[in-house]
Amino acid sequence: MNYSAETIFFAVQRCLNGERSLTVARQLNISQASINTWRKKYQGLSLNEIENLLNVVKLKNVIHLNRSLNIKSGQKFGKLTAIEPLKELKGNCWKFQCECGKVINKAVTKVYRGYTRSCGCLRKEYYKKTYIVNWIKNQKCY
Repeated sequence: MNYSAETIFFAVQRCLNGERSLTVARQLNISQASINTWRKKYQGLSLNEIENLLNVVKLKNVIHLNRSLNIKSGQKFGKLTAIEPLKELKGNCWKFQCECGKVINKAVTKVYRGYTRSCGCLRKEYYKKTYIVNWIKNQKCY
């Protein structure tokens, strides 16, 4: 969960003024681990400095996300080939065509990181092969 710079500053100041981190965490409905992490990270910083640090972290995350998910039409991921981005769906979704011919819409992160490698035909092939192998193994010889 993302907390505002004001919340972080307020929590750190209360801990520095002698209040226990557990009571601050309970009153602000934040985990005690978050409070302790903030104390180590932001102790002695002003509100503006905390805001600047949080903005830099957000900017780095956006740059990393855009750099790592830069795909082009025609690029292959397993059995899927990227066709075009979908603008009407929220998020970074693309239209992909599987080698079997089926067209699916998927989030780029799932395909790029390898969680989705086909339209579902890989699973069908796998189960078909394992079923045949297990059927042959279970045949009795007379």
